[in-house]
Amino acid sequence: MRRVLIVGIAAFVAVAAWVIFVRAGGAGGPPSGSSVRASQGTREGLGLLPRTVEAGGVTVLVEPVRIDGSGAVFLITLDTHTVELTADLGRTARLDVDGVGWGPVRWVGDPPGGHHRGGELRFGASGPAEGEARLTLGGLPEPVEVRWSLEA
Repeated sequence: MRRVLIVGIAAFVAVAAWVIFVRAGGAGGPPSGSSVRASQGTREGLGLLPRTVEAGGVTVLVEPVRIDGSGAVFLITLDTHTVELTADLGRTARLDVDGVGWGPVRWVGDPPGGHHRGGELRFGASGPAEGEARLTLGGLPEPVEVRWSLEA
């Protein structure tokens, strides 16, 4: 039992360190020109608020980093204490911008498994970055959908 506790604590510390590293602009983090406005929780120049969704015992935090003519990047954090996080987000995520599906999708982050995961979802642009952006994530106990209004 003690070994399980130690392994759990070590895993939590590793994930926390990774999230701090990514948010500080480390490998796989936001582009070097981006920064976080801590007071409002938005990315400078983007103005889109993070979204938190509860999906069957899983807390999903989605933070838009970039949505523009070159593509889109979202920081994703998954936390739970009830289910194993086995979703392959690179396969189950979809981004529609003004009704047009953007792709391909790439997940850069923790592999499936465990109770705490984080990383980036990256999408190639398939049209202009204006209108409604709708991100859906599958493979979780309940589907997740978040939306933002993009200004031209």
